[in-house]
Amino acid sequence: MVPGKLYEYLDTGRPILALLASGDEAAELVRRGAGWVGEPGRVDVLAAEIAARLARWRASGRERSARPDWLQSHTRGALAQKLAAALDALVERR
Repeated sequence: MVPGKLYEYLDTGRPILALLASGDEAAELVRRGAGWVGEPGRVDVLAAEIAARLARWRASGRERSARPDWLQSHTRGALAQKLAAALDALVERR
């Protein structure tokens, strides 16, 4: 299961750090959105990633992730339109 909020987080253009099992569907979406995924419970690895990002931020400024092209079809608006079309089709068949 992928939380709907994940798509909103990806849409912000901000870097995402996620602690998820590597085979998790949400982990794959984070990776596809140029985010970072670490194994749950690996505080040392997360701390190292945060420290590296902080060092890059201090040296170069804020990192901005590009909005993935595939994300448009997963926005609330796009999904609401698909649902509305499906419901309209059901009503028309009646």
